[in-house]
Order: sequence, then C-alpha cells, then structure tokens
Amino acid sequence: MSITTFMAINQGNHEFLFYGFTLLLIIYILVELHRRVTFTRTALWLLTIWGFLHMIGGTVPVSPEFVPDEGSAVLYSFRLRPDLPRYDQIIHAFGFFSATVACWEAVRALLGVRRSVTLSIIAAIMGMGLGALNEVIEFIATRITETNVGGYTNTGWDLVSNTIGTICAGFSIFTLGVACAAITSMPVAQAPASNTDFANAAGQPASINKVQAISSFKALNQRSHFAMRENGTIGRVYGKAFSQGQTGAISAQRFLDQHVNMWGVARDEIVAEGPFEDARHTQQIGYEPDFDTYKFTGHYYQQIKDGLPVFRSKLVLLTRNEQNNPLVLASSELHDLTNFTVDQQLKNTRINHARILDAAQAQYKKPVVLQSTERMVYAGFDAAPHAPVLADISYVIVDGFQEHLVVTDAATGEILYTESLICTVDVTGNVQGISSTGPGADICETEVPNPISDLYVNGPDGVAVTDENGDFVLTNSGSGSISINSNLQGPHFEIIDFLGSVQSVSANVTPPGPANLQFNSLNNSENIRAQVNAFIESNRVYDWTVAANPSYPGTDFQMNVTVNRTDGFCPGNAWYSPSEQSINFCLSGSSNPNTAWSSVVHHEYGHHIVNRGGSGQGQYGEGFGDTMSTIILDDNRLGLGFFGSCGSSLRNAENSLSYPCETDGHACAGLLSGCVWETRNEMVLDGISDYQDILMFLAVNSVLVHTGTNINPSITIDWLTLDDDDADIGNGTPHYNQIAAGFGAKNMDAPPINALAISFPIGLPEVVDPNGGTMINVNIDNVAGTLDPSTATLMVDTGSGYMPVAMSQVSGNQFEAAFPGATCGDEVNYYITADTTGGATQNSPIGAPADGFYLTRASFSPAVIAFDDNFQTNMGWTISGDVTTNGTGRWERATPTGAGTRGEPANDQDGSGLCYVTGNGGPNDNNDVDNGSTILTSPVMDATGDTTILSYARWYDNTLGSTQDDSFVVEISDNAGGSWTVLESVGPAGPETQGGWIEKQFALSEIPGFDSNSQFQIRFTASDNGTQDVVEAGVDAVMLAKLDCVDDACPADLTGEGDLNFLDVSEFLALFGAGDLAADFTGEGSLNFLDVSEFLAAFAAGCP
Repeated sequence: MSITTFMAINQGNHEFLFYGFTLLLIIYILVELHRRVTFTRTALWLLTIWGFLHMIGGTVPVSPEFVPDEGSAVLYSFRLRPDLPRYDQIIHAFGFFSATVACWEAVRALLGVRRSVTLSIIAAIMGMGLGALNEVIEFIATRITETNVGGYTNTGWDLVSNTIGTICAGFSIFTLGVACAAITSMPVAQAPASNTDFANAAGQPASINKVQAISSFKALNQRSHFAMRENGTIGRVYGKAFSQGQTGAISAQRFLDQHVNMWGVARDEIVAEGPFEDARHTQQIGYEPDFDTYKFTGHYYQQIKDGLPVFRSKLVLLTRNEQNNPLVLASSELHDLTNFTVDQQLKNTRINHARILDAAQAQYKKPVVLQSTERMVYAGFDAAPHAPVLADISYVIVDGFQEHLVVTDAATGEILYTESLICTVDVTGNVQGISSTGPGADICETEVPNPISDLYVNGPDGVAVTDENGDFVLTNSGSGSISINSNLQGPHFEIIDFLGSVQSVSANVTPPGPANLQFNSLNNSENIRAQVNAFIESNRVYDWTVAANPSYPGTDFQMNVTVNRTDGFCPGNAWYSPSEQSINFCLSGSSNPNTAWSSVVHHEYGHHIVNRGGSGQGQYGEGFGDTMSTIILDDNRLGLGFFGSCGSSLRNAENSLSYPCETDGHACAGLLSGCVWETRNEMVLDGISDYQDILMFLAVNSVLVHTGTNINPSITIDWLTLDDDDADIGNGTPHYNQIAAGFGAKNMDAPPINALAISFPIGLPEVVDPNGGTMINVNIDNVAGTLDPSTATLMVDTGSGYMPVAMSQVSGNQFEAAFPGATCGDEVNYYITADTTGGATQNSPIGAPADGFYLTRASFSPAVIAFDDNFQTNMGWTISGDVTTNGTGRWERATPTGAGTRGEPANDQDGSGLCYVTGNGGPNDNNDVDNGSTILTSPVMDATGDTTILSYARWYDNTLGSTQDDSFVVEISDNAGGSWTVLESVGPAGPETQGGWIEKQFALSEIPGFDSNSQFQIRFTASDNGTQDVVEAGVDAVMLAKLDCVDDACPADLTGEGDLNFLDVSEFLALFGAGDLAADFTGEGSLNFLDVSEFLAAFAAGCP
C-alpha cells in the first residue's frame, strides 16, 4: 500500500488517495470484526488480494490502446477487447465475491448457524447491500475529487458485476459448505506469549514442546487456569471456556490438536476410549430434569505409548451442551513419556504367567488364582509415582475370595505395585444391630413399614415393577382370583442370602384388588430384616444416583446384594467387589451387628459409583462412600451404633480433618464428607431448600471427572465447574459462596472470584523498546465488580521500583499504555492493576507483585536463544569433585524420586522431568552431599553479543542438621575454565537455603571484569565440609539468550542515506530477489510475503 500511495502522489492521483483512505477505514473495520468472529485464512486472503488488486488498478499505467472507453490510462480502465469486461468490472465481481464470503463467516459465527440455504441467501443479500454502498461511496468521490467514475452506465455495470460476484459466492457457500466448514475449523494462529511471560504468570514451564504449548495456551486463553497435581503436572485446566466447536466432539478435538502437548504427550498417543466397561468415550453428565436434558458431555481419552495402553491414564474433556459447545474443564492423569522408549523385544515377549503367580503367592502367602493379565506401560499414578517401565497388569484371586491387582515388571517379574480391589468397612472393636430407618443400627432405631420400590411382582400374565410409593399395576387377562408373589428381586438389585433362601411373600387376590404384600411382617429374624433393609436401601441410593445422572455408567444392570455372609472379611464388615460388581454384608457375630443397614449400604454402593465412573478408590473412594450416606440421610454420622453404642458412630462428617490428609483411606474419608457437610450447612443457612438434590448432582457427576485416589482441592474445582452456568467459574457459580465456604473450611480452598477480568487481546510483549513506546493492549471486563476506568494502571519496574503508567481508555473495556524507556538488556517487571467503583483491587497476574509479575527485557528485537538445556538429554555437562558416589550426594541427572522430606526436591523445576540433583534417592533416603564437594560444569558455550542473559533455576537446602555452615557456589568462566569468577554464593544462612526452586537471571555484560565471549562456562558446587549435615542441591533450565542492543532507528533505510526514497525500495527488492537475509524483516530466518509487509510498514513509519 505504501508503494502504491507513493506512485499516486507522484502521479497527482488525488482520487486514489481518497480510495486509499477509504481502504484504511475498511481494514480497521475488518480488524475489529476479526477480533470478534475470527475469519478463516481463506476469507482473509480473498480480502487481501482484493485490496491489492484494487490498489494497483488505480496506479499502474497501461497503454491507451487498451482503454477504448473514456477514462484514465490506468489498469482500472483496461479492456483486452471491446467485447470483454473491463478490469474494473472483474475486480468488482471478485471483490464482492470475497465480501460475501466474509459476511457468511461473520453471520455464521455470531449466530452459531451451520450451513443452510437461508444463510447463503442472507450472505448474498448482505454482499449486494455492500455493493450498493460501494456505489454510494464512488458517488461521494465524484463530489470531492476529480474522478472518472460515476455516470449511469458505469454505475449500472458496477452493480451488475457486484451482483454476479455475490450470487457466485452464495452458490459456492452452499454447494461447498462442507469444505468451507472444514476450513473454518482452522482459526488463524495467534502469537504465543514468551516462555518468560508464562514462567512468571503461571509458574510451570515445561519440557520439549511443553513450554511452547503451555505458553501458547496461556496467550490464547488469558482467563483459563491450571491446577497442578502433586507431581507438578497439570491436573486440571479450568476457568473461562478454552475451546468451541459445532459439536462437542469438534470442540474437544480442537483442544487436543492444539494443546495436548501441554502434558508432554503427542497427539497420536491419545485415543478416544473411556474407562467404562463398554469403553465408550462420551458420557452425558449433569442431568437437568426440568428440561429432560444434560448440562455437559464428557469426552474420554486414554494414553498409549507405541501401541500399549498407559496404566490408569485418563483425560476427560468436559463440554457444555449449548451453542458452540464450550470446553470448560480438562481433567488429566496423563504422563510425560517423552524420554521413555518401549523395548520392542520385551513388548513382543509372551507374558510369563507362571512367574507372576509365583511372585503373587510369595507376596500374599496364600493360594492365588490368576484371572487375567495385560501388558502396559506403567508410570505410576498420583498416589504411587514410578519411573515408566513395561509392566504386566494382573488381576488375581487370593485365598478364594480376595480380589487384588498386581503390577509386575515385564522384564524382571518384580512386583511394582499391589492393590486390594475389595472395598471394605474396616472396624475395630464391636458393632451391634441393624436398623430399618435412620442412620443407626437396629438397636438404635425403630423398625416401621416402608414402601419398597423397584421390586418385581409376579403374576400369571406378567411382571410388574413397584413405583417409589410401592404401588404397582399388574397386567391380568381374566377376572377370576389369581395368585401373585414377590421375592426381593427387581430390575436393579437381587438379594442373595449367604445362609439360605430369601423371603418370598404371596397372596391370592380377586381383581381389581387391592393386593397388599408385606415382607418381614413378624420382624423377629435378623436374617430377613437384613434382606429387607439391604433391598430398600440399595434402591434408595440407586434412585438418588440416577436422579443426578440417569445415564451414569454401571447403573443399567441387576446387581447382586449378598447378606448374612459369614466368610471372607466377616463378621463386622461389608465390602464392594469390582469383579462381581456386588455389595456384601455380614451376619452379626462376635458382638458385631449385622452390617446391612442404611448408611453402610449407601457407603458400599458409593464404591460402585466410583469404580464405574473410572476413578481410583483409596481415600477418595472411602470419602465418596461416606458422602453418599451423608447426603441421602442428611446426617453427619456414618455407621451409628457400629461399636454397640447408639451414642457413637464409625465416622462423622463433622470433624477436624483438613487438607492435606496423608494417612490411609478410611482415616481420610471424613475430609471429603466433611467438605460436603460444611457446604450443606452453608446452604441451609442461606435458605436453599433443595440442597440435598444440588449436593447429590455435584457429588455424583464429579466422580466422572475425578482422577487418582486422593482427596485434594482439584475436587473443589470440579464441583464449581459442574455448578457453573456460564462457562466461566472465575465470575462465580450459582452456589460458589456455599461451596467455597464448605470446602474452604477443610483447607480445600476454591479459586477466588475475580472482581475484574484482565486479559491481553494481542498477547504480552516479548521485549520492550529501550527507547520506550512499546504498547501493551489490555481488556478489562466487569466480573464481580464494576471497573473504575480512571484506575487502570500499568505498573512498571525498570530497576528502581514500580512506577505507575496510567492507561488510556481506547473504547469500552479496551485500554492501552506505553512502556517507558529502560536500559537495554535490563529486566522490566510489570503488572496491570485496576480498581472497582467499590474500591476492590484486581491485579494481573493475581497477587502481583508479591505472588508473581510479568517479566520482559529491554531490547530492540526479540532475544535469540544461544543455549537452552532442560536436561532431557546430555548436552556435555561434566561432574567432578571429591564426592564420588550417588549415595554420598554426587551430582546426578535424573527424575527426582524423593518426597521433599530431607531437603531434596520432589520434582524438577520446569516440568520436563529431568534435572541435576545431588544423589537422587527415594523418600527419606540418606543421599545428600557428604564429606566434600561435588561440582557440575557446563560445556563451553557461545555468550558473545551486546547483552547476553544467563538464566537458570537452582535448589539449595542446608537447614537439616546440627550446624548450618555450608554454601552453594555458582561460578562463571570466560576462558573455557581457565579461571573462575564467583557469580553468587548461597548460604550458609538465608531464605534461599531452605529449599524451593529459585529462578535467577544475570546480564553477563554487567558483571565487572567479565568478558562475554565464545569461551563461556558455568559451574555449580555443593559442599558438606566440616560437621556433616544434610545438604541437598539441584539445577534446572539453564539458558543463554542474546538481546539486541543496537538501535536501528530506521530499519527501512537500506541505502544508509538517512532518509527513505525509491532507492530503498529498489534495494529491498534486490535483496529479496537474491535471497539475502538482509531482507528478513521478521527475523524468522527465511524470506516470505511477511517480510515484504514488515518492510512496507517500516517504510511507511519513516525515519526519526
């Protein structure tokens, strides 16, 4: 555009200048519209070509012999033959073809309408309307400048050309709709934020493509957040919706295609397979009875590696069932297996069943029967982390009835992990009685008649099923007396008595009746009472479950309920069997009661819900079982009377437990039920009458997105996401206050509600101009408060503390500010702050500057990475010193396997997996530095440049021991190790000697006496001299980045004359044509159309 404008000025073509101004206005409108609807590349290229052809049409001269009509001898008037259309008419047709395509995309995006005849017609009509508007603009041009447009004939032919273009576009849109829809599924890429931006904003950089993937995701989704798992990987992605699509499957697919690398997993390592018995990969979640529909769809995926499934891997993507199907939650238990290679020979080796049996029998010291075995990749899970290996996953029966999972190393046969699959209620002491009503045993409650629902009633001509009131209508073909009977069997449950027969009742009745049947009418048998109690309470918990989710997995079959057992774990116990999918209850004995009563039945069926929902059991399964009883009975006591006293219970949801709870599953169960009970109390206080229904909806559906076996704050996020009604939990949910208070009482804090939503529509600056003037664009939206526009501020620290820069309100919620100047190479820390009219302050990042801030550096162009090592491969580091073994703390490149209990890091810093640590070992292993020093030295690196920035992350802890007299020393060399300069010495005391990953950055040019050259090295020394203490250290994420501190104030002045003219354009074209990278204005290392665009922009900007 700059070149054509220059040509128009030389030609004195004022008409073209008018059109140039009009075209700039159109470009501005298109940019603003693109921000809202995201045009496809196809539409953008069509419009760009149209603009280019339009610009050259008014400036490129042609021979007068090709201009038979009255008009200027420029390309617009060109006509190859008198009977052919003019160039102008062809461009009109093409232009309004392009405009109609853009109209179609805009309307489709704004209305959410798919391909249809109606939409095609609407787009064509809009295109013709724009064509008419074009003619109005041309008429105005005739009133302002001397122009050769206008006139009846010219305007008529223009309108005809416009109409032809729009009709062709409308026809193409409809007939090629499927292809267009496919094209539309690929939005224009946006530039990701820098790694440094992400590191300070989100706190979790990562490995191989993870850093880039996470950074890109954060740049595109400023209001989405991560909840991290205990191992430092992403457990939840939540907040404002972060993908959309014409269907939920497309929405999920887009997220996977663009962002699955955030977990260090390749796209082809994710397969659509659910954890359900039928392996289906979609599941409806959140039934809404008022609309007979579901609020969400869960999309389920499993991880594979080289064709083998990864043990207990799972990714759940939750989309809302509404227009555009927004993706609002990603729940992950994926593993970064980038550095794990499947041994092909071992993979294809037959499973050694005999070796597995021998190992299991040695483990359990009892007879073992092998049920099934499958070879998988085993990388542990949240409660049992493990380095990835090929393993055989076996299901065995121990001692005739105990079901166990056994994981063995496929190479060695070593047992890696075992798990009991029988979910029991473990007890100590004695429990007495069984109750038919309330939460307690029968010694604590009174038996009363209760309706029995979901029961088969048999007659001569068929079977009826009782309703919730126990009523039934039994089909009968005659009018004479008939016999009917029932025996505690229904569509969902069948009672089996371990000791004998199940009670059957019958009656003779003359139609139409009524026929009244009653079980346990004498109430004088423990065995029969257990049968009736178990059947009633099993159906009760089932009804609550399917009311919350009618399509919940594992609720569509008849479950066996075995009562009065005297084998296995009896007496005084109850359990759920996942292989039989049954629940089991014990006969009384040894002062223990019969365990088939309300709260125990609800608890055991809760284990079934967890199992069928694809979650692990452990403390979560125990806690969820208690939660079912708590909600249904509306009572905080589980197992009242379990110990023989009606004043005591097995567990209580009103307890003092708080997160984290690190004992066994039963002891931690009250943490989850306690969260639910506290939430229930908040809802009662706030007058929410249907609190039980709300709690059950959230509890049951949350299992379907849960991962692992632990109770942790990610469950709070799951509950809030399921409760949300607008695809953004950052602005609260209908019951946010109650859930946040209830779960917060147990240290399971909810993410805070934002008073304002601060986002960056074009991302964060990678670097800022040392001369100042770099703009940052910010959108500030009202959430829980109303913005006071006068308070929008950019806070910048260029080295002398934070200084405010007032932001200008561009329009509505859009603000901008210019960074001040800074010394080239220096850090520039900044954050955004704004207040509501009520005085509440919102910072971005949240908690800034104390809890984080955005970081960039002053440079005239983006940094060039000279060295970047996350230690996933060996790039030439060497280890020396007088500490010679890993057992005494020698430097070691490894995935940390400690627990962080003896000063050692429990994971690496950047999430890639590997780092250098001193003596890697298991939890509580004595592998710290002892009796000397261990030195980690880098390879020789090229640190030349105007301003080279060194960055790394370090860990140091010397606080465990009788004395604290050792230091961690970092040194650098500018002569390949010939001599060393101390960069920093950490310790022997201070806040950075207490563990934790600390990120450091240094500008090498600012270090006195140091020459930043091509002979650069760095080394890290950890020592334990003198009195022997616990000394642990770690190093990760070492990087050299070169900044540009040469001020090229006029980059388009390629001739060096100090001003811009046609010679600079000619020089650029010559360089570009020769493939000379001096024409690489984008800095990408290659030449393309973008370099032309950047040159023209620089040329238009002029010289200072």
